[in-house]
Amino acid sequence: MEFFWTHSKLFRPAVFAFFLVLWVSPALLHPQCLDFKPPFRPLRELEFCVMYKDFGCCDFQKDQELMAKYYRIMNGFDYNSFASCAGFVQELLCQECSPYAAHLFDAEDPSTPVRSIPGLCPDYCTGFLDKCNVTLPHLSDDPHVIKSKTTPNAFASTWN
Repeated sequence: MEFFWTHSKLFRPAVFAFFLVLWVSPALLHPQCLDFKPPFRPLRELEFCVMYKDFGCCDFQKDQELMAKYYRIMNGFDYNSFASCAGFVQELLCQECSPYAAHLFDAEDPSTPVRSIPGLCPDYCTGFLDKCNVTLPHLSDDPHVIKSKTTPNAFASTWN
């Protein structure tokens, strides 16, 4: 028993740190919608942003609005552009339905403007830029975002 008490003093800071991380980390990135309400299961099943049909931030009406925006954007493109970009555009638009939308759009910080497009990983940005940069002016009217499409590094740093 003496061994335990002698050595347990060494473990106490580590155990405290472990539980502190467990306690704090959920508060750092918790589900939250753009309207600061918690995510929910929509009463009517989503047809466009189906990846969030069980838990997200969009009701059926918002889902339909995003689908209409998607078709307004994509109807102007030829078959190759449509085939290359349809998935990217849908994923980007549907991030408004993500249970973490407030974090993706930096909405939780009142000192910064809400992003017009969600924050994204650099690899995703590069793939999007390579295939779909022509859709960017249709997704965002932010001049900084549109101007950043000229180089992958500038583009990725704008989006993440």
